[in-house]
Amino acid sequence: MDIQTATLNEKLACDKHTSCDVSVIVPCYNTQRYLKQALSSLLNNNVCDLEILLINDGSTDASLEIMKEFAAKDARIRIIDKQNQGYGATVNRGISEARGTYLAIFEPDDWVDAHMYDDLFALAARYQFPDIVKSSFWCVFNPDTASEHTEHCSYYKKLCIDSEPFVLKDCPRLLEHHPSIWSALYKKSFLDERHIRFQEVPGAGWVDTPFNFKVLNLASSIVYTDNAYYHYRYLAPGSSSALKSLDLPFMRWQDMHDIAQELNICDAGILKGLYTVGFAYVEDAIAHGALQVYHDKALHYIGKLYQQLDPELVKDMPYLSRAARNRYASFMNNYRVAFNQKQLMCALMGDTYKLCKHYGLNYALSRVATFIKHRVQSRH
Repeated sequence: MDIQTATLNEKLACDKHTSCDVSVIVPCYNTQRYLKQALSSLLNNNVCDLEILLINDGSTDASLEIMKEFAAKDARIRIIDKQNQGYGATVNRGISEARGTYLAIFEPDDWVDAHMYDDLFALAARYQFPDIVKSSFWCVFNPDTASEHTEHCSYYKKLCIDSEPFVLKDCPRLLEHHPSIWSALYKKSFLDERHIRFQEVPGAGWVDTPFNFKVLNLASSIVYTDNAYYHYRYLAPGSSSALKSLDLPFMRWQDMHDIAQELNICDAGILKGLYTVGFAYVEDAIAHGALQVYHDKALHYIGKLYQQLDPELVKDMPYLSRAARNRYASFMNNYRVAFNQKQLMCALMGDTYKLCKHYGLNYALSRVATFIKHRVQSRH
């Protein structure tokens, strides 16, 4: 090996470990349909020092060829080609390879607005580099159909955060919504020091939910913005596909419950956030016919989840629907936790005041009207 070649190899080795601001991890498995749009949107960040890790998880379509096409045009792109291992293992590979101070996770069937990572990194710098920078996102319903439309995510202008940075117990309602792990930056040193990684199971496996629960609970500083950049294609599962994965939501909820016990979480707000997710999984399974198709199996999962809930905390969950409350009360033979209209109205008044304080009276009243409308519709 001549001196020039040795010097070049040294430089390449150093470059691999040189830090950057943000590493965007893109796990890809047979993603050719939207991959060009997704990657094109990522390239529209030109302020922060960015790297894009395209991790091919054994795709059998044209995904790898598309990755190579983009990598040839932009030096910030690095391709990692490996055998199929599933979503969790693929993202973990990205975390281990990432050079960024922060890392982001990006789904290749979505897209982002220009400068998402530039803006989020600037927000991190403004608040002395917190463990997590979280943003709202756009939800694209009925994608690629005549009825496609885009709405703000469910937690947009609802969190009413009084000061930043904050910790989860200051805003436990973050747990009650979609984990949306891709609308955030995570400090890599925080993930490494806390040994936080994704579960490695076959396929996708809903591993985003326990990851989200763990990072939010362990973070010592979180910053949030209502600015939305990420466009999430929401593909609602049909009843058949939902029932095929009946066990997954309950397994992942159990993982979150185990994490809560492992971390000795006693905060009532955080536990109620965890319970809210559990009740949502139960009601969704029932809505998709789980009791009719898998009666005994469904009852087993539901019963196991219910039995791990503290009835006193359930009793103090005013926004839990009448159907969910009464189902739990009947199942547990504990009618002290049944629906309470007065409790709901008091909670609405308190939250209306917070919304008014943060976003103005008109917005607060519009949110109350929307909530009441949805509750009325759910009874029919």
